[in-house]
Amino acid sequence: MVMRDDELKTEIKGLKEKLRFYEDILDKAPCFIYINEIGKIGDENTMRNVYLNKFTIETTGYSRDEADSLGSEYFRKVLHPDDFEVIDHSIEHLRSINDDNVYGGICRSKPRGKEFIWQVGRTRVFKRNPDGSPLQFLNAAVALNDEFHSHNQIIELLKENKRLLNENSILKLTRRERDVLRHLAGGKSAKKTAILLNISELTVISHRKNMLRKLGINNTASLVNFAVENGLN
Repeated sequence: MVMRDDELKTEIKGLKEKLRFYEDILDKAPCFIYINEIGKIGDENTMRNVYLNKFTIETTGYSRDEADSLGSEYFRKVLHPDDFEVIDHSIEHLRSINDDNVYGGICRSKPRGKEFIWQVGRTRVFKRNPDGSPLQFLNAAVALNDEFHSHNQIIELLKENKRLLNENSILKLTRRERDVLRHLAGGKSAKKTAILLNISELTVISHRKNMLRKLGINNTASLVNFAVENGLN
């Protein structure tokens, strides 16, 4: 079936739009996406890069043309020398499994003029040689430095949320209950707490039972832990 000129133009236009769409995704992806090729397994000198997304180019500081001209030297400039072993190991692993499998690892990369940063990435075979051996590898990675920063922020927010929740819980306790809790959290027994507060041991036990109920805590150990976390010891 022969396509008319107008049909061919429409087809080409659709393909171009689809290509721009995929390119836009790759360039705007907030992670390293790159394809490496190796001519001979185990020979680092036959390695070269064949694709870098915009994020990788901007982060590493090496353009597409520079990566092409450097060849295998590109990897020596952007990777920590100790991590070449990780690459060799991943290639050996990937050559023996099917293309649906991925291999993960951590390595260090060095943006131009900056310190090494840790990356965690996933790799899979992208293209094989006619004999079935791996030729190209598709890689995606994120900088752990950024992830740790975000992770720490999340932890701080969770801590703040927990602190606010605990403050509301503390407000449920009476002054006498907080007095009892401070002594219990300080390692005092119910009997010793009763003597120090000049109340009966049964009253201490009653206060402890009420605090467990108000705070939704199941045992004295957790109650003491709550007190320590919130500076009531």
